[in-house]
Amino acid sequence: MADLRRPPSGELPTLAGQTNILATRSLSDRKMEFRAMPPYIEGRVVVRRTNRNVKITEGDVISVVRKARVPITDEVQKLAREGVAAINASDMLQASFVVVEGVASQPGSDSELVWTHEPKKGKRGQLVFGNVDEGDLLLTITGVRRGKPGRTIFDDTIRAEVSSTHTANIRDGRHVRSADNGTKFYARKSGRLTFNHNVLSVEDLYEVPGNVDKAHGDIDFNGPVIIHGDVRAGMHVWSGAWIEIHGSIERGFVEAAEDIRVHGGINGRGRGRVKCGGSLTARYMNGATVDVGGDVEIARSVMHSNIYCTGNVKVITQAVRASNIAAGGNIDVPVLGSQRGTPVEVAAGMAMSRERDIMEVNDSLGRLSEERQRLRHLLGGLLSEPERIVEVSPLEKRAEMFRGLKRYCEIIEELNGLDRCMEDLVRVGRRGFRAKVRITRRVWREVTIRVGNASFKVGRSRSGPLEFGSLGSSVIAE
Repeated sequence: MADLRRPPSGELPTLAGQTNILATRSLSDRKMEFRAMPPYIEGRVVVRRTNRNVKITEGDVISVVRKARVPITDEVQKLAREGVAAINASDMLQASFVVVEGVASQPGSDSELVWTHEPKKGKRGQLVFGNVDEGDLLLTITGVRRGKPGRTIFDDTIRAEVSSTHTANIRDGRHVRSADNGTKFYARKSGRLTFNHNVLSVEDLYEVPGNVDKAHGDIDFNGPVIIHGDVRAGMHVWSGAWIEIHGSIERGFVEAAEDIRVHGGINGRGRGRVKCGGSLTARYMNGATVDVGGDVEIARSVMHSNIYCTGNVKVITQAVRASNIAAGGNIDVPVLGSQRGTPVEVAAGMAMSRERDIMEVNDSLGRLSEERQRLRHLLGGLLSEPERIVEVSPLEKRAEMFRGLKRYCEIIEELNGLDRCMEDLVRVGRRGFRAKVRITRRVWREVTIRVGNASFKVGRSRSGPLEFGSLGSSVIAE
């Protein structure tokens, strides 16, 4: 096997990634090779022996290392001794170990970038910034950072590279001005800071090419936001203007000062919330709660959701099922309720601050009633004779029953308080004159319709078109 000797004058091959055999030592029952890879920061000895009884000596290793013209130091002798001991104690016929180590160089820089707003690393390694205000100092370019040279296994110096970040390479883009000969950069207006291709800009639009997930992080932006993917579970998006989402909202929390447009659906799964000061449009809504200052338009269906809307609510093609809707204006739906008779409540022409309170009290009443029913089933006769709790055994079961009785009493007090609160809210008149609920195809049983001061409970299904309005306290169905 040919030996690759150390090149003269310290000039080493530059074929990175290829392991070179720099020296060999062959005996009848064992063979040693010294191998290293450019830039020669580490050298290894590869040992092969004919059987497990053959012992390798420290002299064998030192001999092949010296043959490769590597200086023999105390560290080399220590590593050789440890490697030989490990091989002789094992059953391996072939093994390798590091016998000499160099030192890698640390690159320097001809200038250093000091960010006032510390960036985060994006998925593709790009710098991601947050909001900045008008007049903020964005970036300062400081002086040289010196690198540290390294050493090869042959004790040659590895020159420290210098990365190029010349001040001339950083340019001011939109809404950014430079000062002090291009060493400081300031924001001309408030917005989101971006840094692409050495151009520093402040953008008045926050655009996300993919999903808003944990890898991306939450969004808190003063201007408009465009998201080309989904808003994933648990993520928060806030905009001081409008938001457009090309995907769906999946148990996320989205809030905008103006309109929100969702090309997909809103999948709240009982937790997602959407709030906007303007209008809301979406393809469908399932298990969500929305609070809208303008109009709501849903292309398909609304299921297991709560809608609080100051303006009008319109569902275009399908039904509203198992949901509550309270609107300050009109409500237009094709189908209200379902064949199974799942309860639905819609209210048009409402004073929305009061209606939100009524809806929240109703939700609390329903939740507490379900909990009270479960405790009744658990406690059984103890509710009428609580003193019998001392007869319950074992002790753990008795403690559980005691906690159940205590919670049952708390629920009764809470339900009484909510009932009084509901009476006060209902006693106050609603506005709602001229508002209407229009149903184009069908309304099913177990649907409650309220318009202003009037209320109508649907006991059996009816075919449309139907229109419910309010004149004083009477309901008109046409």
